[in-house]
Amino acid sequence: MKDYVEVNDVKVIQKLLFVLLDEFHRICEENNLIYNIEYGTLIGAVRHKDIIPWDDDIDVSMPRPDYEKFIEIVKNKESDRFYLYAYPDKNYIYPFAKLGLKNTVWIEDAVKDDFSKIMLYLDIFPMDGLPNDKLEQEKHINKIRRLKQKKIHCAYKVLSSTKIKTIIKKVLYALDTFPYCVKNDYMHYLRKEIELQSRYDFENSEYVTHLFSDAKKGIIKKEDYLNRKLYQLGENRYWGVADADSRLRAFYGDYMTPPPEEKRISHHGYRLYVDKELLK
Repeated sequence: MKDYVEVNDVKVIQKLLFVLLDEFHRICEENNLIYNIEYGTLIGAVRHKDIIPWDDDIDVSMPRPDYEKFIEIVKNKESDRFYLYAYPDKNYIYPFAKLGLKNTVWIEDAVKDDFSKIMLYLDIFPMDGLPNDKLEQEKHINKIRRLKQKKIHCAYKVLSSTKIKTIIKKVLYALDTFPYCVKNDYMHYLRKEIELQSRYDFENSEYVTHLFSDAKKGIIKKEDYLNRKLYQLGENRYWGVADADSRLRAFYGDYMTPPPEEKRISHHGYRLYVDKELLK
């Protein structure tokens, strides 16, 4: 019988996150799959050679072809320790995958109850191609952003700002989303979101990005994304873009200066429960 306890200690959470990252890295190495650590995880590797001391998540990205192979490999192999969340899993609302650690329960505060309960996870973002023209890139990214906002209306407790300024447009937006929100049909928008994300092949594109968050800041030449090296992160080494400085400055500016002490906190709203056996 499982005996779950609530865990708030960030060091304990980080230890469990490394279990996920090590498993992810092992699968990629064994199957010749490309990945890079991203966002705060890459900052941690460059600035601390470890997870940022107050951070409680790990982010990685993969070229879309490698991402799809990873999903196929993990989904076709039973594991008593890990579970992969990926579209089109029931009650899974994200257009990217999460590798979950079994015998943990992560409850997301902002998400509606149907979607809020998953396992402690590592985020896996697919990198997709883009048109070469900058104006076309922006149009493509904005289309995906609008679909994401509509899906959020179906899946989140608190509606995000849609940046819609006129009354008429707000009414039209509400009429468009209402039928799907009432039916809780987030999948309608999620399916369109993923179809649009993968419109431009990774292999045939000069520029790539992850089309979920900060897509404009994350645009990178494919050749630069594929130029990788190993970074020390805790006790082991993991892959990241060789030019981490350019990658991180695009997202954060001066990433080498830690934030003020009062801002060194997690930005996730959640509760985490872990089987005591995992804490031994």
